[in-house]
Amino acid sequence: MFRRVSCGVELRIGLNWTLGRNRFTGIAFVDFGRPSENQLLLTMNFLLFQLQRLLMLPVTLMKSPMELFSAFSDGSVRSEAFVKGLPAVLVMVGITMAVLLTSLGGQESIVEFYSSELQKADNESKILQAELQQALISENALSENSDGSTQVKAKDDDPRQVEIDLLSEKTDIYLKKLIKIQPDQREYRYRLALKSLADGDVQRCFEMMKQISPLDTPGYPQAHLQLALLYENAPAKSPIDRVGNLDTALTHVEHCLTNDINNLEALKIKARLLILKGSTEDARLTFKRVFDADPKYFRPLIQLQREEVERKATLLTASSAFSTQLASAEVQKDSARWVSAWQGYAQSMSMLEDFETLELRLLREMDRYKDGNDNLARQPFLKQYLAQLYISWAGAENGDPLRMGMLESTEADQLAMLDFYAKAFSYNENDRTVLQCISRLAYSKYDSVQQKARQIYDPEKQTNLPPEVLNQMGLQALKSKDYELAQQHYERARSLAPDNPAILNNLAYAYLKGEDEGDDSQKVINSKKKSNAERAHDLVAQAMRLIPKENLNSPNMSMYRHTLGTALMQLKNYAAAAAEFEKALAIRPESEDVLRSVIICYDNFNLDSTPYRNKLDQVLAKKNEDE
Repeated sequence: MFRRVSCGVELRIGLNWTLGRNRFTGIAFVDFGRPSENQLLLTMNFLLFQLQRLLMLPVTLMKSPMELFSAFSDGSVRSEAFVKGLPAVLVMVGITMAVLLTSLGGQESIVEFYSSELQKADNESKILQAELQQALISENALSENSDGSTQVKAKDDDPRQVEIDLLSEKTDIYLKKLIKIQPDQREYRYRLALKSLADGDVQRCFEMMKQISPLDTPGYPQAHLQLALLYENAPAKSPIDRVGNLDTALTHVEHCLTNDINNLEALKIKARLLILKGSTEDARLTFKRVFDADPKYFRPLIQLQREEVERKATLLTASSAFSTQLASAEVQKDSARWVSAWQGYAQSMSMLEDFETLELRLLREMDRYKDGNDNLARQPFLKQYLAQLYISWAGAENGDPLRMGMLESTEADQLAMLDFYAKAFSYNENDRTVLQCISRLAYSKYDSVQQKARQIYDPEKQTNLPPEVLNQMGLQALKSKDYELAQQHYERARSLAPDNPAILNNLAYAYLKGEDEGDDSQKVINSKKKSNAERAHDLVAQAMRLIPKENLNSPNMSMYRHTLGTALMQLKNYAAAAAEFEKALAIRPESEDVLRSVIICYDNFNLDSTPYRNKLDQVLAKKNEDE
């Protein structure tokens, strides 16, 4: 069935191994028909035998090169064939290994390239962001926001902001490339998830974060923190769902703390979550750990401390720590750390009411930077802190500078307040609290106060008045019963600050007073369009929607309810008006105006107003005794 023949043979064992035209004696099929099972078995045995000899090469080489030589020099046909084909096999194995190593090396090179480009984009973006933030802080130091904050948004057409946006797009591309090459690298997937969140795709961010940081086991720490924030702010259909979200958020925070027990960001989030759950004592202990690590967190800590002695000790510790930072050469060289230290020191010293020490140190620091160009840009910050110092000082000596009864105090008290505001104005002419207070004193009943205030800042001679000053001018017009002028001032203020609830409420009140005092011809005109009462109702309703939930029981809210009730009363809806007046009385039970208003509603609705009349008599009697 088989015979020895001389022929060319091609063997395929993974790679092409051809012995070419070399003649040797081997086993070959001479019958090109269907091979028998014995033929297949013999062929497979031959191939397996040669493969086994090839795999034993390293072992044989280790034993002895001579043994290898003798093993393949026994004169057999199979040995001769193997030796002749061995160089080709070794060449192909070498080429295969080279291709494999090149592929691995190429992949590593690609990862290294994208990682390098990603890091370069991050560094460039951080530098640009720091430059932009510094420019915004400097600009804000010269022109402070109405709320006194130092947060200013960058302009979209700022070249630095445009470059930051371009770098963000590059970062997105690099991250996707790296994730494709290294899908198990959690840092890249976390950063891409943050990009989805920034783009508004919260659900995709959720899914990506949960993949790299599951709820049942510690995962990527930063993703756990982000998930905690997402669950904290997630909408809930019921209080039970809200508590469930908070518990889930706390679990993610604990997973982060498992990897880093002193992670300040995780501790801050944990404390806030505990406050939301009502665990005040645990929150206080958590914030104490945060404060011990960084004194700038003294404000949330003292809000949780019950005892005055404990709060004072915290303030003393914080002010001492900030003072030490300011004396450090490293902090003096770093403008960002210098600003942060001064901010903490000024706030803590003001809360301790140690104004003399704070004033002395600020003036000494101002004198330090008055000459030369080095750190000259720091003077605006110091001036701003000095202005805030005098505002706080005036409040500590004379009470809230914006209280309603400010103009009812004595001449000496008003002059003392004006001295503080004059100093504050000299350091920051754009501080709106200062401008509002001086404008109010410019309408004092005392000529000496009025004259001195107008020498500093006369609102009637200024252009581009801020909304706070226009609000004050409207209030003065109301007192003078010039309701049309009051409406004009408040409308101008509203155009500048459309979401200021105080201005909206005051404008509503001015319209209501104009409705009461308007002549019959004006009322006929108003009857053909929206009445002043309807305007006032819409304005004060809008103002109340802008009040934060935590301030729903504040004295200001009582005034808004009084305004709303007055509008409803003018619209003849006495039942709804009485309900608003009663809510206002729950906050200010001894308000004469509210008591009189609720009495009118009860009388018009044929209800017994005797309890409110008795209460009003008690309030008036007490007032007469005090006078």
